[in-house]
Amino acid sequence: MKIVVISDTHGNLEGLRILSKKIKGITDTIIHLGDDSPDTEILENDGFNVIKVPGVYESIYTLPDTKRRIIQEFCGKKFLITHTRSRHSNDLPSDISPEKLSENADVILFGTRIFLLLK
Repeated sequence: MKIVVISDTHGNLEGLRILSKKIKGITDTIIHLGDDSPDTEILENDGFNVIKVPGVYESIYTLPDTKRRIIQEFCGKKFLITHTRSRHSNDLPSDISPEKLSENADVILFGTRIFLLLK
């Protein structure tokens, strides 16, 4: 299984269009680690399965129903998907910290302007 991991796209829609063309047929799953997560609409419209969390300054980040951190299993490994590697001042008091969640994760992914292809 191949997964593409991206982060901090900051409205670079042309870059996402180029990425979409380059990875079409290589993977169907993309993880977006926040900061302008709505940018992924381009990828979703191109048929990719996008798993995403918002960046801490996105307007949806502080909404109670927003998934700020996700644990997802791929190939028998638990991935923690988060924008921050530690608790942030915009987290809700009820949020479990990334530090705590990482105790049960095999792989930790957090946003920091990355493009990464996992095999």
